Amino acid sequence: MKFILIITSTFFSITNGCVSDKGVKDISYTEFTRVNVQQKDSLLFDIQNKIDLEFEKAFVNKNTEKLDQIISKLEQINSPISNYWQAYAKYNKGIYYIANNNKEQSEKLIDESIENLEQTSKSSESYALLGTLQSFSIQFKSPMKAGVIGNKAKNNFKKAIELESKNLRAYLGLASLDYYTPEKYGGKKETESLIIKALEQPNQPIKNPILPSWGRNMAYEIIIKYFIEKGDKEKAKEYYKIAIEKFPNDYQLNRLFKKII
Repeated sequence: MKFILIITSTFFSITNGCVSDKGVKDISYTEFTRVNVQQKDSLLFDIQNKIDLEFEKAFVNKNTEKLDQIISKLEQINSPISNYWQAYAKYNKGIYYIANNNKEQSEKLIDESIENLEQTSKSSESYALLGTLQSFSIQFKSPMKAGVIGNKAKNNFKKAIELESKNLRAYLGLASLDYYTPEKYGGKKETESLIIKALEQPNQPIKNPILPSWGRNMAYEIIIKYFIEKGDKEKAKEYYKIAIEKFPNDYQLNRLFKKII
């Protein structure tokens, strides 16, 4: 039940990676997942599913108490991967606030998450999530600020691809930005090609239970919507059939059924 609404920096080489002009280091997947065994085996193991489950439960329970508990525990682990999952959990919480008409709280939470990610060492996944958060934040901003933020998001998605060319979430982010940009402002020109590129990638460039794997269902959702809007229901049906076989319980995909029959 997720939606995607959807800097340039100077980098120079150092022994362990790259550092931006803000002094924040780019890191590899190995460095990104470097935590002690106890932390990995307890909270971080299968952390994405834990967050996703509590996000869905929040709508049933009408509160984010369990999600907040995960965030609090993640804040006690000082590592790039825990920073990533804090931001991901807060992104989900921001979506919950929007769904419950609490725009002010959502904006505050997303802006804080963006700032925190900008100040931490980043892997390809971190850049992709940062771009996703920035894309989501566009809905809160003035048209002038939205354009600036959109460019920052695009650059972060490109940086994610530069660091890892098989990052599904980075291509998804670029596709989402293009899809949600009005055509009069140059949008919807690359949506199809970028989504196809996203769907060609594995869920994880490196298989690891503490790394993210989200996004494939969202990619299908966007490409189906894209073809519906283009009036090509046959293409939409083709992608829908594949998507619903892979994600039979996906709320957003199931909502599209009536639009393609």
